[in-house]
Amino acid sequence: MKRKIFLSLFIFSLIFSQNPENAFIIIIDGLRNDEAFESESLYIPHIWNDLKPLGTIYTRFWNKGWTATTAGHNTIACGVRQIVRNTGGVPQDIRPEKPTFFEYYRQFLNLPETACGAIMGKGNCRCVDFSLEPYYGENFKGFLIYNGDDTTIANWVHKIMDSLHPRLVFINLREVDAKGHSGDYSAYLSAIKIADSIIYEFYKHIQGIPPYTDTFYRNKTIMIVTTDHGRNDDAHLGFSGHGEWDHGCRHLLFLALGPEIRQNIIIDSIERDQIDIIPTLGYLLGFPTYFSEGEIMTEMIEPNFQPRLNLKSNYYSFNYLNLSSNSGFSRDPEIIVDKEGRIHLIWLDNTRGKWEVYYRKSYDGGLTWTPIRIIFDFPGRDTVIWYSRISADDSLIVSGMGYAKVAQRIDSLSPSRIDSTFIWYPWVATSIDGGENWQVVSFLDSNMGSCASPVSVKNNRYAIAYWQIGKFSWERTQKGLYFNWRPFQQNWQEEPKRIINRNFQSFDLLDDSNYFHIIGSCLQPGDEDYEIGYWQSENGDSWRTQWITRDTPPEIFYDFDPSLVKDDTDFLHLVWARKPNENGNWQIYYSKSIDNGYSWTPIIQITQSPSSAWKPKLIAKRDSLYVLFVDYRDNNSEIYLIRSTNRGLSWLPEERITYNNSFSTNPKGVIWNDKLLVVWQDFQAGNWDIFLERINTSVSIQKEDNFYYKISTPFLSDNFFLNLALPYQAKVQIDLYDVKGAYLKTILKKELNKGNHQLTFKKERIFKGIYFLILRMDKKLLKEKIILFN
Repeated sequence: MKRKIFLSLFIFSLIFSQNPENAFIIIIDGLRNDEAFESESLYIPHIWNDLKPLGTIYTRFWNKGWTATTAGHNTIACGVRQIVRNTGGVPQDIRPEKPTFFEYYRQFLNLPETACGAIMGKGNCRCVDFSLEPYYGENFKGFLIYNGDDTTIANWVHKIMDSLHPRLVFINLREVDAKGHSGDYSAYLSAIKIADSIIYEFYKHIQGIPPYTDTFYRNKTIMIVTTDHGRNDDAHLGFSGHGEWDHGCRHLLFLALGPEIRQNIIIDSIERDQIDIIPTLGYLLGFPTYFSEGEIMTEMIEPNFQPRLNLKSNYYSFNYLNLSSNSGFSRDPEIIVDKEGRIHLIWLDNTRGKWEVYYRKSYDGGLTWTPIRIIFDFPGRDTVIWYSRISADDSLIVSGMGYAKVAQRIDSLSPSRIDSTFIWYPWVATSIDGGENWQVVSFLDSNMGSCASPVSVKNNRYAIAYWQIGKFSWERTQKGLYFNWRPFQQNWQEEPKRIINRNFQSFDLLDDSNYFHIIGSCLQPGDEDYEIGYWQSENGDSWRTQWITRDTPPEIFYDFDPSLVKDDTDFLHLVWARKPNENGNWQIYYSKSIDNGYSWTPIIQITQSPSSAWKPKLIAKRDSLYVLFVDYRDNNSEIYLIRSTNRGLSWLPEERITYNNSFSTNPKGVIWNDKLLVVWQDFQAGNWDIFLERINTSVSIQKEDNFYYKISTPFLSDNFFLNLALPYQAKVQIDLYDVKGAYLKTILKKELNKGNHQLTFKKERIFKGIYFLILRMDKKLLKEKIILFN
């Protein structure tokens, strides 16, 4: 017997002797692990007996987010916890924000659309083929086929395998979930057995085992079998439902097999999560997954595997100040200045093996910074902060939306088993001594908080807004946007106020000491897109609602990422990103209110990006407004700035802040004296870090009779850049002179249209030093000194 086992394992190792080139990710929708691995071969004999010995299974694999179909599929496809409205009636264009594995795969390897795609049993999985991320998106989508029972889906898969030979395939088998919802346990078990047989046939086709003869996939294909969510355990309403935070909904099966996957391995000492799938696939197949927030599941991969991807050699770095500078993934920075002029910075970081809130502060306008500290410094790996925001006035407040691992009864009858689950909490940390000491509290728990939770503080009055999911009476919060506040020297409210029952993409909170203001991007009932809504309250109990955008078909738009400020004359200013739901680019839009939010000016577009502009952040100081945003006109994502010096009546030319060949995203800013301090998340040297740039607010833009210009000469760049705003169409000539005034050459001589222009000039045969540019337009003659660093 021992000899037979040895020979079998030797044969298995020969089967997968090549490097992986393809992947199939198969979802058995709504399969509870009680009826999967915990029942071993009883209901899944092929997976347990035939496939498990060929690969690796995890006994502690989880959905730690929203345990619903659309959210689960998007989390797997994107590697980021993304909440998408969960209903079969969702229009196809309600999409995830971050890229899917199809987009990463096609863009990096320059593959056609037929190379990858989704074959989905459910209609509410129609949004997995591409995301809204401008750098990727529809140009790199996968093919999409959807809406069929498991037998139909299986037939489609086999036909497409033979005809198209796709290399990356995402499959949903829906009947297990459908039969579970029916409440018929026998039908549910029967659907599991059918799915088990279908998956084994997929494996046979991949390996070219008769009756299948195509050998395209043989020995070079990864196969992953998992599920989007489980089902309620018996202590929480039983198998017919899901969508909650109990153990039955969160605990999932996971099996991986194929080349470079360890064989006949059971991993029960390491916990993994749906967000870990896509970075692992990228590692094995050789494509980067820049925005995914999971980890590579190295423990299931053969130790001698040599990855084909080396990101660190593809990027160069500039002389921006790196404020995180560690080996972890640093993301989502937030920066604020308090009444004493101290600058406070937070960001999310997983350097210590879990996501935490990192904190630094500066006393000198960002020139030097205190050592890194961790807010919400919970011991171990079982409490994780996923989103965080900060606000400052005479004191500080930081929010942390995340989850904690807890023990839970999972059986309705005695003797009852106790097992783990994950519950999401909004945490709040406050400091009255400039960030030296922090007091931490948590609020009511629920299924999941899907967005960063904005906070505010004004005159020692604290407030927080957060969105949570809950469906049943035994959950302590129901789905909706919640608000809680703490008056000066009092306690937080015992019960948070649910402001509105909507699905939110993002929102912002402002306290002007008289009123609370909330601006949010959320789905209206019956709408096919996100709209911008505004809520105002004097005391936190009753709220007035107003919609800033209300689209009327056929003109439908996405409206995302609103940012709200109030200036020193009590004007409210609002910016957000907007895109037509079909074609078109993202642009930044603006509106303001001069009567404390009771009426708003008509919305106007303030950016003119030839590609896309999104993720705006608005800062106000006296008469000036500063809008930071991400722009894609430079064939990657860079940070740009647009300003108004007259409270939004007109806007100056767009200015480029970063000059990288990597991703720069999530900009935030604050005014300190005459400096605009900009922080952002940047993928340099193959790793995400947080960077800082200090920009002069008073002299970086020149103005001559409505003729605006700005010159940028970035360090280590082969170019220098000139931004022009022309009040009318004109002939423009630009000449270059050396420091002694000797003419060198004419670098531009042409007629330019009215409006904004960004001009790029090569530094060819121009050495580092001081030069002068002479700009001529009609009778105007302007001289500008520039310094070239290299």
